[in-house]
Amino acid sequence: DEYNYTERNEHYSGMLAEILDGFKSPKTRVRLAVIAPGFTIKPHFDYDPSYVTRYHIPIFTNPDVKFGAKTKNGDVEYHMAADGSVYFFNAGLVHWVHNGGTEPRLHLLIDTNGQDDLEILEDETEVIYQ
Repeated sequence: DEYNYTERNEHYSGMLAEILDGFKSPKTRVRLAVIAPGFTIKPHFDYDPSYVTRYHIPIFTNPDVKFGAKTKNGDVEYHMAADGSVYFFNAGLVHWVHNGGTEPRLHLLIDTNGQDDLEILEDETEVIYQ
């Protein structure tokens, strides 16, 4: 249950706090996600974005990290560049990640209770896999 992760801990400070405080919707769960070189997260789905809205902020990655999803128009793959962008995707779709590179991938994942930030971040957020 994503709503069990709402208490801030001692790591909520500095630049991380600055980034998180920039989101209007209440944060439910925030974490760092590493995918090692050669590792694959198999196809799965999480939940519909009306439950929790998930954002990815790539911290470092490599061009051979591909994020894929099954959409109504077929399978798509996408690379989330570590260029300061914030990415949203519908985690209710079947999706997967493969790191085909030689370096790890690190993303800051931010789950929020609400979709208000999609409008606020519209100019800065890349919406994929709707």
